[in-house]
Amino acid sequence: MIRPLIDPVDYLLLPIYLFLFFRIALYFQKKYYQDDPVTAKFFMLGFGVKIFSALLFTLVTEYYFKNGDTYLYT
Repeated sequence: MIRPLIDPVDYLLLPIYLFLFFRIALYFQKKYYQDDPVTAKFFMLGFGVKIFSALLFTLVTEYYFKNGDTYLYT
């Protein structure tokens, strides 16, 4: 039997990790894109889309496909 990649503990840690990652991204946005508000806006938007896509990919792989070649790389 294949152990699931996502445990209940992962759901509890998700908000903490999201908070930390977005705080780090906000730090980089303020440090490097302070003079360009358009780039700063797209930086955070792009970061949010990337995080959302990664979470969606993980959930689809875990609950829809159940088992596939993604598990072979763990």
